[in-house]
Amino acid sequence: MNLLKQLIVNADDFGLHTEINKGIIKGHREGFITSTSLMCSAPAFAEAVEMAKSCPKLGIGVHLTLVGGVQALLPREQVDTLVDARGCFPDNYVEFAKRFYFGAVNMAQMEQELRAQIDAALATGLRITHVVLMGIGEPFDNYDNVIKFIDIVNTGKGMDIGSRHITVSTCGIVPKIKEFTNYSKQVNLAISLHAPNDELRSSIMNINKVYNIESVLDAVKDYIDKTNRRVTFEYIMLKDVNDSIENAKELSILLKGINCYVN
Repeated sequence: MNLLKQLIVNADDFGLHTEINKGIIKGHREGFITSTSLMCSAPAFAEAVEMAKSCPKLGIGVHLTLVGGVQALLPREQVDTLVDARGCFPDNYVEFAKRFYFGAVNMAQMEQELRAQIDAALATGLRITHVVLMGIGEPFDNYDNVIKFIDIVNTGKGMDIGSRHITVSTCGIVPKIKEFTNYSKQVNLAISLHAPNDELRSSIMNINKVYNIESVLDAVKDYIDKTNRRVTFEYIMLKDVNDSIENAKELSILLKGINCYVN
């Protein structure tokens, strides 16, 4: 069996930088990148679109973002609660979360900006194969609006994207995972894991001090049992932090028996 045929590799941040664009296209042409997520507000977006048109078999998703220091699509005066004086989003999730929790983010402006990013993707003429909700802060901290958004893009008046082609990525907010388990649509769930044990995960993700790995996996197993959906565990490899052979072996033991992908 050719294991590469069983492997789905999605490359993120398509459009963020020229070199990232080149690397994604190169990886696709060499046969190991299956799909990518297009950042419609990123500086190399137009170049990414032209490159994608030359690769019709490359799956194209939409990476909606409200962080990362990139320019908003809408003028600053229309989204002034989302951006700085330059019209750029916060550099990271922490900064965005602080503004969100203190009520400094206007929800109508956020919806308008995300709609603009979706419209930009649709206007490219590319076939949009999937939508990933990440890069907009923690989706489950804004649960009601995330569900509303999914309902919109799932319809013909939105993007007409099937539920099974929509993924919500969470750092592991256990109560919301449990709530999401009862959501009626077959949307995919992804967990930002990034470590195979609590000590390591707590050192790189503060959320683990609130919801540890055991509690997250318990919620995930319940989700799988009730929905019969496979879950994706996201694992960013950080040099000399979580990328050892021992880490890989520990991860395989941790996830053994769980119906999942590791991305």
